[in-house]
Amino acid sequence: MSPNLYDLLDVDETATEDEIRAAWRSAIAGLEPTDRRFRVYNEAAAVLLGPQQRAEYDAELAATRQDEVAAQAGGAGASGSAAETGAADPQPGEAGTTSGDADRAAPVVRPGPANGTLFALGIAALLSVGLLVWLLTLPGTTADETPQERREQAAALRDTAASAEDAASRIIGPVLSYDHRSLDESLAEALTHLTDSYAEEHERLFSELRRQATQQEIVVTAAVARTAVSRVSEEGDLAKVVVFIDQDVRKAETEPTVLRMWVTATLVREDGVWLLDELCTEGDC
Repeated sequence: MSPNLYDLLDVDETATEDEIRAAWRSAIAGLEPTDRRFRVYNEAAAVLLGPQQRAEYDAELAATRQDEVAAQAGGAGASGSAAETGAADPQPGEAGTTSGDADRAAPVVRPGPANGTLFALGIAALLSVGLLVWLLTLPGTTADETPQERREQAAALRDTAASAEDAASRIIGPVLSYDHRSLDESLAEALTHLTDSYAEEHERLFSELRRQATQQEIVVTAAVARTAVSRVSEEGDLAKVVVFIDQDVRKAETEPTVLRMWVTATLVREDGVWLLDELCTEGDC
C-alpha cells in the first residue's frame, strides 16, 4: 500500500490525538520553518489533529485502498475477459446510456481551479497548518506558559474558528444567490448578513447585475460544499474563511450549469454575531 500521513508521522492509524501531537512535535524538533520537511510534517498534523479532517482523510484512505485492491485483483483478468467476450464500452444510444429531455436538462459541471474532495482536503490542510503555526507564534505564547494555559488558548482558538466556519456556511449561500423573479427579496436577504461598509458595496454590485439578471431570466443558487479557516484574530472578532461553493446557474433557453469555485470571506463579529465584511473571489485572492 502507498505511504500515508500516519506513516509520515510514524504513528498507528488508531493513534490518539496526544500521540499524534507528540509525534508531530518530535518530527519538527530542530527543523527550520523554511525546511521542506517542516511544512510536510505540519500539513500531516493539521489533517490528523482535526477530527473532521481526520475522518474525511480516513475515508479517502479507505477508498484508495479498496481501489488498489480491486485494481490488483482485476488487472490480468479484466483485459482477458474483454477480449474473450468481445465486450466494448457502450456508445451513445446503446444500452446502458440514456437520452431525452431529462438528460439534456442535466446541469453541466464546470470546475473551478480544481475538483474533488482531495483538492479541498489539501487546501484545508494548508489553512489548518497556518492556524497551528500562528498559534505557536502568538504574542504571549512562550515557554513560560503552563500546558494548561496553552490548552485553554488552543481551545479558545478552535472554538472561534468553528464558530466562524459555521457562520460562513450559513452566510455565503444567501449572499451569492439571487432570482430574477424576486431580486429585491434576494438583496434584502443578503444585506442581513453584511457589515454596513460591505452592504454599500454589495448594493452597488447588485444594481449592476439587475438588468442582466432580468433580461436573461437568471436564477443563481449557491450551496457551500466546504469551509476552512485560514486566520482568526487573537481577540476572536475577525476571521478569514475559505469557502468552496457549488453555484447552480440557470438562464432562459440555456442548459443549467454548476460552477465550482472558491472565495475567501472576511468575517467580523459584532455584538456576538458574525457578519461578512469582504468577499474575495478565486481570481482576485
